[in-house]
Amino acid sequence: MDEMEKSGDDGEPGTPGQPGPTGNGIASTSKTGTSGLVDTYTITYTDGRTETFTVTNGRDGTNGTNRNKSDKMDIHHREEQTIGLQQI
Repeated sequence: MDEMEKSGDDGEPGTPGQPGPTGNGIASTSKTGTSGLVDTYTITYTDGRTETFTVTNGRDGTNGTNRNKSDKMDIHHREEQTIGLQQI
């Protein structure tokens, strides 16, 4: 007889198991350095371990308001060239 064909009544629930170990979470994150356009951040976990990661920022922008007309026209010109290539 195949194992899948056997059936019977369900048994009584078992006793609860022991609680598992305490999990690990994030205790804090902080910016810990800057070099040029690269910021370094550190994550500290609740078990005391730390990890770092970097974020590379953009440059030459002031709240997105310091563009000039020639920049805008250049972008439109490049978009037209790209669209033209896609249509071929």
